[in-house]
Formats: sequence, C-alpha cells, structure tokens
Amino acid sequence: MNGRGQLVGSELLMRWSTEAFGNVSPVEFIPLAEKVGLIQLMGRHAAHAAAQLAAAGVECGRPLPVAVNLSPKQLLQPGLDGLLLHACRRYNISPKMLELELTESALVHSMDIVTPMLHRLRGHGFSLALDDFGTGYSSLSYLRHLPFDKVKIDRSFVMDIGADPAASRLLESIVQLCKVLGMRTVAEGVETAQQLAALTKMGVDEFQGYHFARPM
Repeated sequence: MNGRGQLVGSELLMRWSTEAFGNVSPVEFIPLAEKVGLIQLMGRHAAHAAAQLAAAGVECGRPLPVAVNLSPKQLLQPGLDGLLLHACRRYNISPKMLELELTESALVHSMDIVTPMLHRLRGHGFSLALDDFGTGYSSLSYLRHLPFDKVKIDRSFVMDIGADPAASRLLESIVQLCKVLGMRTVAEGVETAQQLAALTKMGVDEFQGYHFARPM
C-alpha cells in the first residue's frame, strides 16, 4: 500500500500446514529444506507461483508486481536468472512484474558470485528489494554497492515507534538515506493507524502489515 491508500503490489508467502504439527513456520522449514536439498525445487515452485499470480492480475485488469523471496542457496545457483526468465515466459509476463527479495543473510558470503548475479537480474528487468533491513551488520555496504530498487525496513523498527525515540530517529535517518540513494522504502509490520501516520510523516513510500490485510 502506498501513502495514498492504493494497492501497489503483493507478496507471495510459502506456508506448510501439517496434520501432525499444525502450521509449521518458515523459520523452521526453510533451513530444513536447505539442509536436505529441497530449497531449489521449492524456489522454482515459488517463482512459477509468483509469475502465475502476476499474470492473473494482468488478466483481470489489475497489473501488480508480485514479490517473492530468494534464499541464500538460490543466489549461488548458476542458472537462477534463466529459471526466473522461464517462469516469466511461461505465464507471458514481463520480468518487471516480479520483485525479488533478499535478506542480508543471503549476502554475507560469496559476494563475488552474488554481485554479478544481482546485476544480471536487474539487467533483465527484475526489481530487487533488500528485505528485513536493519537486522544485519553490513547494511550500508550493501546499499552502496548492490543494485537494489527498494529497501524493506524490518518490523522491529516499526513496533518501537512512539515507545523508543532513538528507534524513531534511526528509522527516519534510514528513510532519508534511502532517498539520497534513489531507493524506495517499505515499512513492514504496520499494525495501527498511529504507526502508519508516523511512518507517512517520515516519508516512507510503501507499507505492509495487518493494518491493511492479513495473509490470504
């Protein structure tokens, strides 16, 4: 959602519901999938599902980009750009309809491999977003050297608005820094009208969270 209350995109979420354990959190099953070698298969499925969702939006007259997360191991996959382009061709959408989200943990190792891949993806027309910004240790370096279009500010900053003046000042500085670098900002985890008002005043470009909608 943008500051004018317009829907500007969606995000594909992967969930695992089991009879034995109920709903299993991605925090648990994603590392497990990486450990047993299933993450690339799951990543391919997610890419095609996101492309299909984007195509459905185009067909019904609501063309909205769809965000999908990439895992660290996917980024090291030599044919990642080909896989994503194949998903776009299959559902007849432009790469700009997919927004690829990466966490800082995905960037910690093998930057000599990751950096050229990100530039290739950007060159193909995919949008790149740095997810959960503020939870790692080298964020400013990533912003300077990698071709991100958007920065998603971690919900921990949003939760502390109004309660922690230092967190609010830091958040405002992050927003201004991103503007200087030409990157859009997204506040994650917006749950109240008060948070939305404060973030809008700071100049945040987009918002997501339970205040607008729960996962569907």
